[in-house]
Amino acid sequence: MKRSKHALALLALAISGCKLVIIAPPHVAVVSEDMNFMCLPGNTCEIDVSDYQFDMSFYAIPKPGYSFLHWKSDPGHLCPGFFSNKCHVSTVGIDPADHQFATLLHSSTRFYLEPVYRRDETAPTLDWESIESP
Repeated sequence: MKRSKHALALLALAISGCKLVIIAPPHVAVVSEDMNFMCLPGNTCEIDVSDYQFDMSFYAIPKPGYSFLHWKSDPGHLCPGFFSNKCHVSTVGIDPADHQFATLLHSSTRFYLEPVYRRDETAPTLDWESIESP
């Protein structure tokens, strides 16, 4: 029994890969297109990216009174400076024989996704109850 627990632990370590760290600032949620992933305002969330089938679109959804400006463009950030509130992240179509990418995918590298926003009293309002309630 102990042997199988150790084997599972080693397997988990072997398949862990790089991480996508989503930083949702105080007034903006980051949600996946299918709404299966939600990082609510003020939270930092992580997603493991460990294979060549990762394919998700994320949206920055500001609370009423705030507007999305762009995705943060610091080093290691994805969709840097994009003005669309949608950021598509995918490993699909990347050649598994690409040694450099395979090394990155199986490393502990962390990539970030963080919306930049501003206070805006004229911003359209959204139905936040559907986002905050599971």
